[in-house]
Amino acid sequence: MNKILIITMSVLVVFLFIGCMNYRANVGWSSPVVNDGNLYFATQSGDVRAIAIETGQTLWARSLKGTGKSRDQTTSFYGDPVVFNGDIIIAGYNGLIYSIDSNGDDNWVRKVSSNNIDSDSNIVGGVTVASNKLLVGSSDGYIYAFSIEEGILNWRFKTGNKIWSTPSFFEGIVYITSFDHHIYAIDLTDGNLIWKFKSDGAIVSRPQIIGDDLFFGTFGTTFYALNRKTGDEKWRFEDSSGWFWADPVIFNDMVLAPSLDGILYALDRNSGQIQWTLPVQSPIVSRPVIIGQKFALATTDGRVIVSDLKTGIEVGSCDLGKEIRSPLVSFDEYLIVTPDDGSLRLISVGSSGDLDEIWIYSLEEDFLSPGDKLWERAC
Repeated sequence: MNKILIITMSVLVVFLFIGCMNYRANVGWSSPVVNDGNLYFATQSGDVRAIAIETGQTLWARSLKGTGKSRDQTTSFYGDPVVFNGDIIIAGYNGLIYSIDSNGDDNWVRKVSSNNIDSDSNIVGGVTVASNKLLVGSSDGYIYAFSIEEGILNWRFKTGNKIWSTPSFFEGIVYITSFDHHIYAIDLTDGNLIWKFKSDGAIVSRPQIIGDDLFFGTFGTTFYALNRKTGDEKWRFEDSSGWFWADPVIFNDMVLAPSLDGILYALDRNSGQIQWTLPVQSPIVSRPVIIGQKFALATTDGRVIVSDLKTGIEVGSCDLGKEIRSPLVSFDEYLIVTPDDGSLRLISVGSSGDLDEIWIYSLEEDFLSPGDKLWERAC
């Protein structure tokens, strides 16, 4: 059994626990969000923290727990937080959406449930801000739209199976993918269906939109391009031997499609033809990011790789030695990486693609930088 297959199976086992056995251990692989010089992130211990990027100082830490019978239980976070008007909003695997102000105090907490009592309403994807609404999908098969100020339910729309993806939004239309093999286009105002498209497999990646084009991959190993207004298929790519789990990334006329077969496919946006491929010998679950004329991706065996966008040729790498499943985050010339050890790593990307680890934020040792006795530079 080859290495990629073994790692892929281990990733799937984790999600089988999550999806089929109602597993609630604090694991999670949420990515941080950068806003106004601060970093907000959900930890594997079930709390949300704010730190100053420049100094690494912890500004506040807030333990987020359940309600009712679960009020003493912390939760896991798989979707990324968002910041809106200074408030941090994040969805927990326990089916709760938390709105926290800039000091870490509650604005509101809402339960996602199709029957207002309890259901398979676990949340794996993230939340999306769309105008004055907050959108989130749930394992109960519904996508929900709440008012962002007070968390009041505006509407909900039922798909045919679990939703593990994060909604996308563009020009008044909400796009959501589902385990029922469909992608749905929904009117933001009233939650009515505009169109739906059936693919060849379950879909967990977030659709990416540019102009009139919409892109997504499936667990049927096919990557699609659709007309976002009509839902008509533009082209499909079927040469991958693995599932498309991570979100695609668009750069000009190129679509970067990471696959669990250990290959990043660079596809022509208009035709779906391969421009180049980057084999990394490890499944790619983490969303890549663009940095100037380069891109960075992370592998499940713990490597961060920087490559040239035009050719796909690797120009820099760093082995953190820990699995990476959280999406990468970039700002300016920096990467923020969240390995499965629960730490945060700030890494600078040089003009030639070389990587330099600036600091580590660890739950055990707090902030570490060069010169600290516990500092172990990975790159």
